[in-house]
Amino acid sequence: MRLRRRRRCEVVDVSEANLCLRDDVRVAVVRQVGVQVVLDEKREFRFSLDEMARRITPKTKMIVINTPQNPTGGVLTLDDLKGVAKLARQHDLLILSDEIYSEIYYGTPTAGMLDIPDIGDRLLLVNGFSKTYAMTGWRVGYSVVPKDLVPTVNLFMNNSVSSTSTFCQLAAIEAFSAETAPIVANMVQEFRKRRDVFVDGLNAIPGIRCLKPHGAFYLFPNVSSFGRTSKEIARIVGVKPTSIDTYRSRIMAKLGVEDLCALVRFAIRHGLLQA
Repeated sequence: MRLRRRRRCEVVDVSEANLCLRDDVRVAVVRQVGVQVVLDEKREFRFSLDEMARRITPKTKMIVINTPQNPTGGVLTLDDLKGVAKLARQHDLLILSDEIYSEIYYGTPTAGMLDIPDIGDRLLLVNGFSKTYAMTGWRVGYSVVPKDLVPTVNLFMNNSVSSTSTFCQLAAIEAFSAETAPIVANMVQEFRKRRDVFVDGLNAIPGIRCLKPHGAFYLFPNVSSFGRTSKEIARIVGVKPTSIDTYRSRIMAKLGVEDLCALVRFAIRHGLLQA
């Protein structure tokens, strides 16, 4: 977790988090304090409520959580969420709960903040269509917020998203139809197969250990036994920060195709895509 400071307020969030959450916080943050509590691998990447309680100060205004999590695949339990709610009530805090992966789980359905009674007066729940319905880039989602915060949220949205196009709204309506549910279930089962293959493969490599995530579609292997930082390990195995255009160019060169259309034809021909 990190403790982020504005001139007169702080926000508590988790250290292993999607960078988008950090950037949203930075919109309102002037300074940040380097206080961190790492999500505990021994707890399957769940934080300690006692540690969270110690990080709350009179300046704290909000707790930010994400479950299932990006990038660890960790899932908070109902007891975890009850503990967060208890802290929020004790200290009069808001809760921002990012539940974008709520429908991608590999066992018992995940708990969400709306499972906590009487939390609606301090909850900002955000969700969307990019993960469950593979609509990444369509920029359409939804939220549950206290009524008195709606004007503030609208102000933020007007200056970030502006508006959602009509065809994206129609697609979102279609995503909520009954016909979509079995498609999502099949997708999750495919993710489960991939998860199992990659987790078993990583754990078969000496020096690497990797938990089997309960949600989302990420793996977070532990490579600390090699005595190097994660950036050094990435460099050794040939992973370099680069753009998607660079990756695409490398793939097309490797496959001997000249343009994106040819790449799509190649994928269809080899059964990677269906026409």
